[in-house]
Amino acid sequence: MVSKWNKIACIIITNPSRDIFYLQQKDETYYSKENRLKYALFGGGIEDNENEKEAILRELDEELDEKVAEFIKEKIKHVFTFDYFQKERLKEKLFVFEAILPDKTLEKILKFEIKEGKRAVIILKKDLNNLDLIDISREIFDYYFTNIIQN
Repeated sequence: MVSKWNKIACIIITNPSRDIFYLQQKDETYYSKENRLKYALFGGGIEDNENEKEAILRELDEELDEKVAEFIKEKIKHVFTFDYFQKERLKEKLFVFEAILPDKTLEKILKFEIKEGKRAVIILKKDLNNLDLIDISREIFDYYFTNIIQN
């Protein structure tokens, strides 16, 4: 039985070809032991006093260098909302945003340290299947490539 609704805002940071992605690696202290050191999209929970856009803007401030966050904020757009069921106990409504940045900009922002997580990485689309992604990020990418970006 589903016992709780969680609302999450997250962002896919990519290039115009949508074949390069900027992700974070969770660190050794991440609250979910099974997801420690796995890779994920940037984002997090939506607080009671905010809407999904306010949440993703706050999450960018919390997780990224100030200069990087400000640049990404200028580029975000909501691309889809996705329901995710986890272990029959938790139901999450995901508000997925996208920021499309030039390839050179992705290379530049990779040089900045992130505030949350172990590190930021650039991953090629062809390597996503071999990456140790958090399940929810994998589901988001599957939906994104199947329903949003149809190549």
